[in-house]
Amino acid sequence: MKIKINESDDTISVLVSVAPLKGKNKVREKILHKDVMKYLSQQEVEVGACLKSPSSDMVTNKSGHKYLSGEWVFEKPKKSPVLPEPPPQVKKSAPIKKKPVKTIKKVKKVKKTLDKSPEDVIIYIQEETLPSKE
Repeated sequence: MKIKINESDDTISVLVSVAPLKGKNKVREKILHKDVMKYLSQQEVEVGACLKSPSSDMVTNKSGHKYLSGEWVFEKPKKSPVLPEPPPQVKKSAPIKKKPVKTIKKVKKVKKTLDKSPEDVIIYIQEETLPSKE
């Protein structure tokens, strides 16, 4: 695997090529976009957005000759102007007033026992007789 990095005025191009899978070379290689980004970070090359990538977005020696090499083109990162930081302002802090703690009275539910035990109640019904009209 060969990787060449070329820098121009506003772009960075990365050329990647792999050896074909013939003869003694029995190692299959597959280079993806994330592998190129990992290599660039190892080389401490900062890049911006990807402007161009190979048609299959990978370089491999498993397929035909058109996949043996590829070119990724990135834009250079925009450097933002570094502004000097203003000196930190010290603010006088007022003491924080604590809120009074509200106490909550816990109520225990107690089942009260009755003094008298319940007694059976018998209800007698009296039938009224109506005076007959005779």
